[in-house]
Amino acid sequence: MGRGVEPSMNINIWLTKRCNLQCTYCYEGIAKETESMSKIICDKVIAYVQEINEPVNIRFHGGEPLLEYDKLQYLYEKLKTNENVKTFGITTNALLLDENKINFLAQSMNDFSISIDGTKEIHDKHRKDTNGKGTYDKVCKLIPQILKMDPHARARMTITADAVPHLYESVKSIVELGFKVIAMAVDVFDPNWNDEIKAQYLTQVNKIKCEYCKNSSLHIGVIEQENIKRLAPCGGGKNSIHISTDGKFYPCSYAVGVKDFIIGNLEEGINEGKIKEIEYIAQSANSVCEGCTVYDFCPGTRCKIINKVVSGNYDIPPIATCIDMNVKINVLY
Repeated sequence: MGRGVEPSMNINIWLTKRCNLQCTYCYEGIAKETESMSKIICDKVIAYVQEINEPVNIRFHGGEPLLEYDKLQYLYEKLKTNENVKTFGITTNALLLDENKINFLAQSMNDFSISIDGTKEIHDKHRKDTNGKGTYDKVCKLIPQILKMDPHARARMTITADAVPHLYESVKSIVELGFKVIAMAVDVFDPNWNDEIKAQYLTQVNKIKCEYCKNSSLHIGVIEQENIKRLAPCGGGKNSIHISTDGKFYPCSYAVGVKDFIIGNLEEGINEGKIKEIEYIAQSANSVCEGCTVYDFCPGTRCKIINKVVSGNYDIPPIATCIDMNVKINVLY
């Protein structure tokens, strides 16, 4: 399946909240919920998508979605026949992959992403299995076969404050594994971001830029200029929804499980009143950030739900978000 155009509606299907890892930074916490999507809910998802009259992008979410591999296959086989469904995607920790699963995902997913945080030291510090052991070696053992079957498979990095001094080495190690695309996200829940980390982050991102910016075959998120743009209003509920294991709708991954952010369900559809409420909050001026030079580009002024979940205040963005955007603007412009 070829890599499709950007769709109008992104539907993220939470197959399960279970996970076979205990990542230190997981926004779902160490004590994971154990709910998984039932066959009945899966069929309701299929019926709901059938009623959408615009292009759709399906992404399988979790927890670890491969813990419900049979349901993933079932949903894919049913949804791929829907002419409005244009693309499929998944992010996995890779631990449950084998040759058959790699072949299936490489052929069926337009976006096949593997979570890996950099060097063995950095990855194993944060991405541990349920016995507290690092998972780097297990993941790396599978990467040659993954990239052989899907050369465009992405590495997905989470950047914690303590990983910042080693960011260049982490990126270098992932490039050496063979990945051409590295998606990167700062850990917004990490309270340890500060001015010292900001200075180190600036140094590391500049070093990455100097090393890789002229290599057109590589796409490294932290130095991708196209990622720096004036942000449109929050699209949660309008061009993106997350369907939880119980069939409830949420505007984004950070909102899943938070009662105040339920925006509908599979039986009743979208609650337009709730969407307007979220829109009003999202589009309100952010008094805390007024005057900031990156105001029009920063998720902190747009993603008010993340602000609320992390800081408890719609107007106070995570410090990691502020540092990330200020450094990127500094380096790329």
